[in-house]
Amino acid sequence: SNGTVIPPHRIQYSTIYLEILYVVFIFQVTAESRCKLISWLIPVHRYLRLSFECCSLSVNIMDRFLASTPVASDCFQLLGVTALLLACKQVEVFSPRISQLLSLCCDAFSREQLCNLECLILLRLNFRLAAPTIAFFLDFYANHSLAGRRKRGSRLALRVCELTLADYAFNKYTPSLTARLNTYISYIYFSPYWPPVGIEPTTLALQTPCSTN
Repeated sequence: SNGTVIPPHRIQYSTIYLEILYVVFIFQVTAESRCKLISWLIPVHRYLRLSFECCSLSVNIMDRFLASTPVASDCFQLLGVTALLLACKQVEVFSPRISQLLSLCCDAFSREQLCNLECLILLRLNFRLAAPTIAFFLDFYANHSLAGRRKRGSRLALRVCELTLADYAFNKYTPSLTARLNTYISYIYFSPYWPPVGIEPTTLALQTPCSTN
């Protein structure tokens, strides 16, 4: 691949489940291919009428799996839809049919391949699917900061969050900080008042939340 190879990063999420040691040694998977896959998953989750929380969690599941397991480039799309299916089972009331997900991949993969990969992901992650995502913090800050402008401001913040979700460069920041800044941008755009309630400008220093190896 001609893309930039994803460098190793240590990412610590504030969760009771685990601390992620993000070391990607799979040279078939690049930052560019990851961006293309997530940019494809975003309209897919809208088409299936899934929540942004589901989309964010699927990216989190995919990233954690890649941290420990080699994935060939021709199976990368299968990993994306499988992670989306697992995220659906975790946060949605109903999950899409496997046949529906496979049809979105032009039936390039079989049902057996998807089910086998689903089991492998669960084993690699020790069935720990839950994680703090950018969608959770975005909803929290939108409720506390955008007030009467919540609908328009949330829509803008959501679109910016989708862009940051696809860009690997933002993985070095915690989901809470990324969501906080996106909400800040939305508030600046829609409100003449400064600063938004619950967000102090002095606390928004862009510092890497955790060390890198």
